[in-house]
Amino acid sequence: MQQQQQRRSPNPAQLVNQSVKVNVERFIDDFASMGFTRDQVRGVIRDLSDSGQTVDTNVVLDRLMNGRR
Repeated sequence: MQQQQQRRSPNPAQLVNQSVKVNVERFIDDFASMGFTRDQVRGVIRDLSDSGQTVDTNVVLDRLMNGRR
């Protein structure tokens, strides 16, 4: 019985990862609805993440509108 409960209860880290994944997809959808391609948005998010910068709505929009500075 205890094993069944453990299988049903996801690991908190899994919940965070799923939540982050959903939020990123929503973020991408929001920018795509503004006319940017999903690939453009993903590229900016990837660049920010790879360089250790915070992925913030204003920063992503600035990069999309003005390119890399």
